[in-house]
Amino acid sequence: MEKLTEIWPFVETFGIPILAFFGLLTFVSLNFYWRTISDLRRLENYIDKKGTVKGFLRKSFPIVSPLDIVFGFMPLSRFSENLTKFSIGREYLDTVRIFRKYYRVLFPTIIGIAAIGIAINELNIDK
Repeated sequence: MEKLTEIWPFVETFGIPILAFFGLLTFVSLNFYWRTISDLRRLENYIDKKGTVKGFLRKSFPIVSPLDIVFGFMPLSRFSENLTKFSIGREYLDTVRIFRKYYRVLFPTIIGIAAIGIAINELNIDK
């Protein structure tokens, strides 16, 4: 326990800002994830209507709808097979896969580190 009391000021000084940085990075990246999902959903509708990707424009407005957030939790297998026929559709699907792999690792890591930090802080305060 003595080593913990020696290390704790360092962790308290530098650990919390580092954890906050990674949390902020993850929170900001969620906006990009939902924008990609929004473009993927719009591309799917565009391909179903027109049969081509000619004339499709990416959404430049950074706000996403609540429907896009719901679609963010949808399995990729439920999107149309027509998306894989075009390179832009494959690009969007690959981007969503990469985001999901990133979140699969980062969310549990951030929650775990925060829980460990809170537990250590409680032990340190009691003594």
